[in-house]
Amino acid sequence: MPAAARQRQLLTLLAATCVVPMAIVPVRAADADHPAAPEIDLVAPMRAPVGEAVVIRGRNFSRKTRFSTVVFRGPRGGAAFARPIRAFPRKLVVRVPTTVERLMRTADDDSSTTLPTRFRLRVVSEGRRSKLTGPLRSPLVVPAPPEG
Repeated sequence: MPAAARQRQLLTLLAATCVVPMAIVPVRAADADHPAAPEIDLVAPMRAPVGEAVVIRGRNFSRKTRFSTVVFRGPRGGAAFARPIRAFPRKLVVRVPTTVERLMRTADDDSSTTLPTRFRLRVVSEGRRSKLTGPLRSPLVVPAPPEG
């Protein structure tokens, strides 16, 4: 058999054997460069004044504060954003931003009186985002106490 024909036969055989193993490689192996999305398991305290720290426990958070953002989503869909004070892979510590006050519910008779409002949270970490917290895991944000 000529060398060129033998070489073609080997290449054909090699190509046929390579296609099958590549087809059964699990997809998860390719996801090593794309870690899982963050998940929120617990928020404490569940009643927090504006400006106070809140601890968020979960998984897949970035350990660098500059790569994480916590979104406070108001009852009418508006959002306020905050960077964590401390960040760990399973825990974030964040202050309730003062910008949530503009999203808080107000008394019907007096628009200057803000009422405690439940905010749903989402963590955005290294471009990946968690689901919004449900009502049982969403903190009730209360207005900041008056100064003085």
